[in-house]
Parts: sequence; structure tokens; C-alpha cells
Amino acid sequence: MRIVTIRIYRIFMLFRNGNLGLDLPHYLFGGQPTPFNIAEIIFESLLILIVGLLVILLTVKLLHEIRHLEGLLPICASCKKIRDGHGNWFQIEGYIRDHSDAEFSHSICPDCAKKLYST
Repeated sequence: MRIVTIRIYRIFMLFRNGNLGLDLPHYLFGGQPTPFNIAEIIFESLLILIVGLLVILLTVKLLHEIRHLEGLLPICASCKKIRDGHGNWFQIEGYIRDHSDAEFSHSICPDCAKKLYST
């Protein structure tokens, strides 16, 4: 990590001092220096720009796909329905299904089974 930091610092200092002949493979990876070539510099700069934009677009796309619930959910103490921001009440399963990627499967807990099916 220290070597990479030193190389990045050297590149920064070269750019700061007005040396526009950045040889990225030489300064980043320690390769053999290559002659100054403006077309190559422009190509590498555009390539880095395109890759950076693709990373940003992919990150934004993935952030939009993330669905999660946060904050307080007003829930009825009796029937367990949830109130949305417009004052409408929904069954908890439907509300969570509509506002996240969770799916429900139903079962009966032992306490409810005793209450419902005991004789």
C-alpha cells in the first residue's frame, strides 16, 4: 500500500509541476518509460473518464435497486395493520411486500395453535 501511495504522490507532483507527459504504466506499475505521445495521453484520459462514468452509473443503478424499510412504522396495537404516510391502513404482510423485496410464508406459532385448536 505504501508503494502505491508513493507512486500516486509522484504522479501528483509531476502534474502539479506542469509535466503533462504522464506515463501511467511507468509511474503506476514501474514499467519502462515510453516516449511522449499526445494521442496516447488523450486516449488514456478518455478511457479513464469512461471507466469512471461507468462506475458512477452502475453505482447509481444499484442504489436505486436497493429497497429497504427504515424509520418508525405506525402499527395498530390490536389488528397489527400499518398506517402509511397518507393515513391508509394495510395488512403488515402487504405493506412490507410492497415496500421491500421480502416475501412471506405463513405458519402458526405454538401459542396461537393452542389458543385456536385446543379443545
